[in-house]
Amino acid sequence: MDVIHRLTLSGRETAWPVDLTAAGRVQRWARQRPERLASEVAEMTQHFPRWLLALAPRDGEQPVACKACKGLIVPWDGAWRCVVCRRAVTPQDTQALGWVGHLPALWPEHSRLAPRTSPPAGHAFATAGGHRYLLTPLTITYPEAWPHSDPHVRYGAGLLRFLGLTANGRIHMYDARRPCLYYPGQWRGVSVRAVLQQRVVNHLASLIKLAMGRAPEEAFIGKIHDQPWEGKGH
Repeated sequence: MDVIHRLTLSGRETAWPVDLTAAGRVQRWARQRPERLASEVAEMTQHFPRWLLALAPRDGEQPVACKACKGLIVPWDGAWRCVVCRRAVTPQDTQALGWVGHLPALWPEHSRLAPRTSPPAGHAFATAGGHRYLLTPLTITYPEAWPHSDPHVRYGAGLLRFLGLTANGRIHMYDARRPCLYYPGQWRGVSVRAVLQQRVVNHLASLIKLAMGRAPEEAFIGKIHDQPWEGKGH
């Protein structure tokens, strides 16, 4: 059964079946292990149904944009195509398979967070179940050695600045967009879905704890981040 991806553009939903054959042409691992690619797409579709498989540079900085209309490039109908104008694009050697989407992080009622009302472009606030969340855009790109090395994960531009943080090793950030999610030797070849659920969700929640004034040694302790943390308004 086809996996269908959807994107709302200017109030109108566009849907397309993910072409795994076209997707697999971008990287050797996907051509040699089509069953792994199919499994990756199936897991993401089940657990992150609004995320999209798209063309991205190998460093994962941001998705590749259509030169004509700036739309995402996705595997569709036998080729990589712009999701807006549907023009076919030939992937370059410097490009790879990637996932793009937003990840919610609990935004507690806290005196240090209250002034932060205007998130960077691409970010947004949303309310669900009586709680407020920060929706953070991410790009996750498969490395050439997948699954023998971990994927390239990038937060949306401006996140650390919005949180009042500076990238350094104590907050597990290589730079302003790239989190450090695994210590040497920790990587076990898990799926991108598992990376998101087991590592990125917790890291993003810890960054918000830092913005609330907690020390890194406290902010990165614990694994449960789906409940308000240590009360309100400290």
